[in-house]
Amino acid sequence: MEDLHYHLEQLEKQVSHVKSTLRQETKRYERLNSQLQLTRHQLSIYTEEAKNLQTQLNKILNQFTKEVSADLRIIKTPITCLLELSDKLLLILDIKDRSWKSFRSMLKNFPAFKNLMISIQNDQLPENVINEVLPLWKSQGTLRLKLSKINNGACVLLDWISMIVEYNLKSEISITSKKRIPELERMIKIQAKILSDLASESLSIEELVNKTKSNLDDGEMDCEDCSELSLTSKPYDFVKSEQDERQIFHSTMHRGTASGGIMQNSFKTYKEKSELRILFPNFNSESLYGEAPVNKNVEVEDPIIYEGKNEMIGCCRMRFFCF
Repeated sequence: MEDLHYHLEQLEKQVSHVKSTLRQETKRYERLNSQLQLTRHQLSIYTEEAKNLQTQLNKILNQFTKEVSADLRIIKTPITCLLELSDKLLLILDIKDRSWKSFRSMLKNFPAFKNLMISIQNDQLPENVINEVLPLWKSQGTLRLKLSKINNGACVLLDWISMIVEYNLKSEISITSKKRIPELERMIKIQAKILSDLASESLSIEELVNKTKSNLDDGEMDCEDCSELSLTSKPYDFVKSEQDERQIFHSTMHRGTASGGIMQNSFKTYKEKSELRILFPNFNSESLYGEAPVNKNVEVEDPIIYEGKNEMIGCCRMRFFCF
């Protein structure tokens, strides 16, 4: 019974642990689903915004004409903000010499310069280039105010640089999101399998718990029944009532004692003549077979009634046992 109680305690602890794990894994499953929905939404938004930026880049590039280029090229001594603008533009175009002189030289060949800008629009800029141009993108409002006083063509180039940086940032988010979605779907599938296994495990353990509790209840009922067993299951020396007599001799007959049936009928007569102190013959007695005791000091046992000497039938014939 103690083993069952211990086993039940361990099962209940295991159920508690599995349910706790199931709750944690369920939260993780929900987080993964939220991330998947967010990533899909993010992909949709940034893909659309990248397309819009691409359209705007083309419009801005159309504003950069040969006349605008010529106005920039005539400036021989640029101010700091214009130098910074030309430097970042040549960085994006991957020109090693990023001086103002190099910038003016490239503007002389306007068609080649503009085609280079168009080709860059369709490429993803390296991360180090984006990081270096980001300060200009963040301060574009202040720079526009300064450049607008000098040259409108410089403002067009500033808008193009700012938009190309933003386009690359949103395109990168779109590409990353697109790669992330299959990975999240795979993780969600694995997590769903984990949840299914944990739910099955929890159900199985709960069934074991219920079965163990049922066994414990049955065991307690058996213990109550044990306290009410008949006298045949307990050692006894005395017969207390006629009901006890019937129980004893009924049990004797079923156990296969040869003389049980006769003793059942004759026991009451024998009891009137002699007080019964033990139920069966004392096989250790020296006078069991009618022989004289060797030691007279030994206490004489109750007499055994033999066949033919009394109406009472003994359990055994002389010198023979009935097993």
